[in-house]
Amino acid sequence: MKFIFKKSIYKNLFFSMLGFGMFIGIIFPPFAKIMLGTEKALSFSFFILCICAGLIVGGFNYFLFNIVVSKQLSRLTNGMQEIINRSKDTSTIFSECDSFSLTIDSDDNIGRLANYFNEMSSAVCNRIHIESHLKNISSKIAKTIEITEMAKIILEDIIHLSKSNIGALYGLQGEKMHLLAIIGIDKSEEIPSTIDKSYGAVYLALNTNQIIDITIDESGFSWVKFSTPFGTLKPGRIKIIPFSIESRVIAVAFLTSPNVQISEINKQLIESIRLNTSHYLNNAILHNRIKMLAAIDELTQLLNRRFGIKRLNEEFSRSIRHGIPLSVIMLDIDYFKQINDNFGHETGDEVLTCVAKNLEKGLRASDVVCRYGGEEFLIIVPGAGISEAGKIADRIRLNIEKLHIKIGDREFKITVSCGVATWPGSKSSNGLELISDADRALYFAKNHGRNQVVLFNGATFQKFG
Repeated sequence: MKFIFKKSIYKNLFFSMLGFGMFIGIIFPPFAKIMLGTEKALSFSFFILCICAGLIVGGFNYFLFNIVVSKQLSRLTNGMQEIINRSKDTSTIFSECDSFSLTIDSDDNIGRLANYFNEMSSAVCNRIHIESHLKNISSKIAKTIEITEMAKIILEDIIHLSKSNIGALYGLQGEKMHLLAIIGIDKSEEIPSTIDKSYGAVYLALNTNQIIDITIDESGFSWVKFSTPFGTLKPGRIKIIPFSIESRVIAVAFLTSPNVQISEINKQLIESIRLNTSHYLNNAILHNRIKMLAAIDELTQLLNRRFGIKRLNEEFSRSIRHGIPLSVIMLDIDYFKQINDNFGHETGDEVLTCVAKNLEKGLRASDVVCRYGGEEFLIIVPGAGISEAGKIADRIRLNIEKLHIKIGDREFKITVSCGVATWPGSKSSNGLELISDADRALYFAKNHGRNQVVLFNGATFQKFG
């Protein structure tokens, strides 16, 4: 709404007070005649004297107004101008808003106006602070599309604002929330890689799209613990913060909530962050999903050959840089061609799928497995020497040997052969050469009995075990 003032309020007040003084000067002589009973009260000179006195009183009242009321109004206008000047600089972050507050020294309309001014000043400063903070974090997360990096930036920020010690952020992939970032929590096998609606508190947060504060005993988050100089501790409370797009929750953060009072501005910031960063998170989750679909072999749901080799080259560069060993295992299903020829390719595909599901059972968390081609698999084993890689390969071989694969009314017993090569023992200069050495060991195993693990030490082949 736009207001246009064509007249000066001060000028109107000045003439109004003079007019009132003149009015008092005019009516005072008749009043004096009635009260004093003298005709002199109606004389021309007394009229002029009373009118002059009224004008002087009116002018003096206007002067007093300027001293008392106008000074208070000037404080308000100066403070308002300061807020306007500061609000134009949106890069300024206000951690304190007291510099914009006025002293309330009266219990009247002026005092209430000063109080409303202070509330408005605080609200404006808080809004500028929130907008500046959002601008800062948005600029950080806009620089990356990698979901884990983005999740860590957001998690660190809300942990700081909530004065929490530790936290975790899960993002939606399919029907479950998958772990994206974790800060401060002692890493252990208890930490779930995925969570779903079986967590009652999570189900409540997903359905209400509201921040929820619960005790750790009632939540099922017994895995949340952290180390201190005095031992391992478990927090008393958990704060659940959902991130949503159009009422659809796409991520959820878990923070410890110690008995620390969170300021109102920080509560508003957390709420703003969860609402304003959700679309960034959603884009990163979609990007990660597309990337994973491009990297996954459709039949086995393992990494495909292209991305397996890419990952091997990354690990090879890291091994050279840090001087740590790198092993690869080439694994091939024995007599797989006979299964395809005798029972058809659909049966062969089911055998491949079953073997793929069991490959990861004997691996470490850092190991990577991919379908290299046909019935052949590549396993990347970072940081493992040839002896340790041989143990891992033999553990996988024994696991598969114990399988009873039932397809229709038939049961299949499957065995595999493995070849292992390790840098720097193999003297290979890149990932493909390391694969070639492991492949040579694999064919040695297949040509000398199958269902075994053969190690290549750079010069000779040696059966493991």
